[in-house]
Amino acid sequence: MAVQQRLRANPGGEIAPAEVFGRDTLIQNLWRVLERQSLVLSAERRMGKTCVVKKMTKEGKRII
Repeated sequence: MAVQQRLRANPGGEIAPAEVFGRDTLIQNLWRVLERQSLVLSAERRMGKTCVVKKMTKEGKRII
């Protein structure tokens, strides 16, 4: 049985890396690219770019 966590709105500021959900595949792909080359992470404002990078920094590379 999956545990559901209640997501709350965050109209400003940043969220903790532990609160970043649904980005595991993206993060794995970013680590694969970073093994070979640098990259530019671009998107519109408030899409979670900084939160993804902070999660990557905190958790480090995980081999899955």
